[in-house]
Amino acid sequence: RRPPRSTLFPYTTLFRSNNYRQGDSIRYTTSRNEKCIYAITFHWPGTSLVLKNMDVAKITTVNLIGYNKPLKWVQNGNGSIQIQIPDELQKEESRPCDYAWTFKMEK
Repeated sequence: RRPPRSTLFPYTTLFRSNNYRQGDSIRYTTSRNEKCIYAITFHWPGTSLVLKNMDVAKITTVNLIGYNKPLKWVQNGNGSIQIQIPDELQKEESRPCDYAWTFKMEK
C-alpha cells in the first residue's frame, strides 16, 4: 500500500504535468520556498546528466542527495545544464541509492 502523497515529499511540491518532466525517467520538483529545484532520475545517468529548460542564471550549486561533495556542472547554450557525475560514483556500490537519484539545484 502506498503512503499518502503528503508523506512522500513533505517539504516539496511534486509536479506531475508534462512541463515538469523530461522523458520517461526524470521528474522535477521544487521546495516550497522555491529556493531549490530537484531533478529525480529513475535511471543512473552515467558520467553526465543533461537537464533541459533550467533557469541557469539562478543556479549556484548542484548536489546529489546522499553524496557529500558538490557536483561540477556547466551551462549549455540552449538553456540546459550538464552535470558531471564523479568517477567514484560509477560503481553501483558507491552510489547513495539503488533505485532513484535526486539532484538538488540551489538558487
